[in-house]
Amino acid sequence: MHTTSPETPNRMDRRKNRTKTLLMHAASELVLEKGYEDVMIDEITERADIGRRTFYNHFVSKEECVLAAVKNRFAAHARELEQSLGLPSPEDAAAGDSDHALFIAKLASHMFRLIALDPITEQLIDYPRILSEAIADSQRDHLLAHLANGVVSGRLKPSLLPESLEPIVAWGFVGLVVTSIRRKSQEADSLTWGSFLLQNLGIAEPEAKALLDGIQA
Repeated sequence: MHTTSPETPNRMDRRKNRTKTLLMHAASELVLEKGYEDVMIDEITERADIGRRTFYNHFVSKEECVLAAVKNRFAAHARELEQSLGLPSPEDAAAGDSDHALFIAKLASHMFRLIALDPITEQLIDYPRILSEAIADSQRDHLLAHLANGVVSGRLKPSLLPESLEPIVAWGFVGLVVTSIRRKSQEADSLTWGSFLLQNLGIAEPEAKALLDGIQA
């Protein structure tokens, strides 16, 4: 008799996941087309071809649905970026002779560029709380493991405790992204962001610049 392991979604879970994905996809499309303010829940459900009552089985509000959609979109950016950069997994990096500062430099600068140039980010620049939460949640796993490895190895020496550094980094990221979009300086500001983050992790400004220059070369 076939049984479903705890790690394998059963048919009902798969159906729920498909429905949630359809709603998030519809929300993303509509935000890109109309902007956040003008999107209504009825439009999301109509675009997804899902009943309004079903919407509330997954989300309590339009904001929660859009937030989930943006988190999912940004997390996909991070996964694709790690693959394209050919970075080792945090486990492999911890076991080898790796430069964790270089990994952070690559992830930070390239991820800033991807998010700042994403058209959905521009539609949400007047909603920094949504952006901040989506960025923090979608990037946390990708950066924190490399950061932890760097601290253990002694390569990285954060200037603040993690509970203080994380909100400063999240809001600093959003603030610079919004400014970059408004002045159309996303490419240059991706390096500014990388330098800022590295210096807050104990890398002196000249070395931070050298690391980032090496990435650009």
